[in-house]
Parts: sequence; structure tokens; C-alpha cells
Amino acid sequence: MQLDAAWRSHPGLVREHNEDAVLCLPQEGGTSFFAVADGVGGAVAGELASGAVVDAIRREYGNVRGRHPAERLARLIEQANAALFGWATQRPEYRGMASTVVAAAIFHDTLYVAHVGDSRAYLVRRGRPQRLTRDHSYVAEQVAAGQMTPEEALVSPYRHVITRSVGGQPEVAVDTLGPMNLEPDDVLVLCSDGLHEVVSDDEIALATRGSAAESAGTLVALALDRGGPDNVSVVVVRSTP
Repeated sequence: MQLDAAWRSHPGLVREHNEDAVLCLPQEGGTSFFAVADGVGGAVAGELASGAVVDAIRREYGNVRGRHPAERLARLIEQANAALFGWATQRPEYRGMASTVVAAAIFHDTLYVAHVGDSRAYLVRRGRPQRLTRDHSYVAEQVAAGQMTPEEALVSPYRHVITRSVGGQPEVAVDTLGPMNLEPDDVLVLCSDGLHEVVSDDEIALATRGSAAESAGTLVALALDRGGPDNVSVVVVRSTP
């Protein structure tokens, strides 16, 4: 199975700095890696945090032992968490630095995902988008507990409050998914909250129109058309026979 992959990232129309970081490494005959990380803690600290997470996956994946790719991704995220927390406690200018991350590894026709925070992974199959990840956020937990409706969550003043991050605490729990078999024409979408805050789950199906590059551009353009209130980043990966 071949992969058509592309990414787009934009600071949005409100923020001056882009604190998102993206990894898009399709490989021929090996494991392909993709990630979106959304940094918090201010421009310098946020950019450093998100960049450190994706760099750890890019540089160290082959050096980490694990039973399968999702476990390896989780261990790398745990290592990045320890490093970021250490920097934040030792240097005042990095205090409060942290990042979300959603990462995917694809080996042949099998998908593995690891994530922390509210950056998301979707799988679009036969035109129907399915959210693979569950946000680690205050509003998501309230919805799950029946204390808030999904509609209320969309406009809640607390919708940006994440309850789990990379670097926020000495240790982090990483959620993993997989193995999941990919079918021809499946589309994987990874994105930061700057996209899914203004683009609905159903509209993620736009990722099936055109090439991966065209689809990524369409999704980011849609977020910008709706005000671009945050940094917006997306990776689109289409499986082809």
C-alpha cells in the first residue's frame, strides 16, 4: 500500500506566533511517521515544547524498544514529557511550557496512534469520518460525565482547558490505539484544535477530495475563512492500492 501524505500549518488570523509543530515522514517500505503538536506557555516556550515532542519522535523512534509502534510512540512522548518538565522547573522563562500531541505510525497497511491533550486523529473511510481520539480536556470530560452537552461544549469558556499535556506534570499517561488495518482510499487526518474548533467532525470528510496536499489546503482554508482564531495545523494521509 502506498501513502499520499501532506501537511499544512498556519498561525491563524489572531495569534502572532505559530506554536504548532508538524511531522510528516512517509517512507517507502518502512514505518511512516506523522504528528501534530500544539504548544502552550507563550510563543518561545510553546514553540520549543511542540518542536521537542515531534523531534523526539523523528530522531529517536528507532532507538526505543517496544512491542509495537504505538508503545514506542508512547515511550517517546513520556521521555519528551520528562525533558519538558525538567526545563520548565529549571528555567523561569519556560515555566508553564507544555504541548499536546497526536502521533501516528503506519507500517505496511497497519495504523498505530498515540496522543495526549486535544489534538485529534480522524479516520475517513468511504466518506465517513470517525474520530479516533478522545480529547483530554475539561469540556470533553464534562460531556462524558453527562454534565454538559456537546453543543454547550462548543461554546464553553473552558473549551481550551486541557487536563493532560506533555510537560505539564512529572509523568504523563499516553493513550494509544492500534493495530488498526487500513483499507485502500482510507484517509487519516491529524490536526490541532485550531482546526477542529471551527471545522466539524462531519466536515473532516473534505479530506477525501483531491490529493492529500489539496485536502490539507482545503481544511486549513476553511478554518481561516471562519476566523482562524488559533494556530491551525493538519496532516492528511491517504492510503492507495
